[in-house]
Amino acid sequence: MDIDQLFKGMKEAPMFGRGNYMNDEGVYLVELTNVFVKPRWKGGNIFVAEFRILESNNDAHKAGSSRSWAPKLELPNTFGDIKALVLAAIGTDPKSVTEADKALHEQATLLARAVCGSESAKAELKAAGVDDFSLVGCRVRLETMPTKTKENKPFTRYTWSPA
Repeated sequence: MDIDQLFKGMKEAPMFGRGNYMNDEGVYLVELTNVFVKPRWKGGNIFVAEFRILESNNDAHKAGSSRSWAPKLELPNTFGDIKALVLAAIGTDPKSVTEADKALHEQATLLARAVCGSESAKAELKAAGVDDFSLVGCRVRLETMPTKTKENKPFTRYTWSPA
């Protein structure tokens, strides 16, 4: 047995439970490959959106590579950011949605819950005639912009829009 041959792909292999994040500026066309919620080992939960880059203006994140976005659900802006991703995935520009658009807010929330495994949300969608509530395969535009938190810690803003 040739151990070197056996382990030849290990250095490129992603580690389970760790994302490949984008910490710099760029504009991308991405295709969602997986969406889920999982517990953090330090407590709390994270929402995870994994995607494949189809087009990129950043050489650090080339077309064909896989990346992820994993905000903590406990942070104040996370639910709004998830709602923006869901709206973009269904073809609605999140910037065009106002507080008065109650139905869109409810639809995005219901879809996010269903995608993340809520049986009651899945049942509600099926009752409304929606059989496909997976975001997998949806294409969206993503813009990333490095910034700082109020505590002056580095942070990357992910902005989602329809493809």
